[in-house]
Amino acid sequence: MLDLGKDQDRMTKDDAERQHKTVNCLLEALFNAPEDRREVQLLADEVGLGKTFVALGVAYEALAGYRKAKLPEFLADLGNCYKAVVVITPAGNHALAQKWWDEVGALVKRCGLQPDELRWFNSTRCTTPEDLLIGLRKASDLRRKPGSVPTVLICEVGMFTKRIREKGAKLRFISAA
Repeated sequence: MLDLGKDQDRMTKDDAERQHKTVNCLLEALFNAPEDRREVQLLADEVGLGKTFVALGVAYEALAGYRKAKLPEFLADLGNCYKAVVVITPAGNHALAQKWWDEVGALVKRCGLQPDELRWFNSTRCTTPEDLLIGLRKASDLRRKPGSVPTVLICEVGMFTKRIREKGAKLRFISAA
């Protein structure tokens, strides 16, 4: 459903091929068999080479898998996880958090082969730990149609220094994690 090279005004064929290979490499590392899985990955290169779209491509593939009635094999052991991707930006960098929010829509518009079929792929800004918990709960609500609202949750790391109003072990654990 995505073609990172669709926007040929901004992307060369070689760049698109590199990005697709990077997405596939990250997916393999993150969702390999548990004994071979590498759950922490660092994506770094020069400015302007497409790290954001690569990361969102990985997010899209993971969340698209959660939308299926029967989870694909690469997600089978993660069925009880929250069905959201959390992006954490540096504290106080509101512009970067906004950019991530904007880029989710831009990915669908610029790279979606059928943009109407990708309306579900969206983002939510979380400004408090409570917003994050609500977003995680909504994305994983089993009362809804399975996989109906997987989402990208965008948080600034500074939100975790705010006082947590809700007295609950789950929110405190998520904030600490």
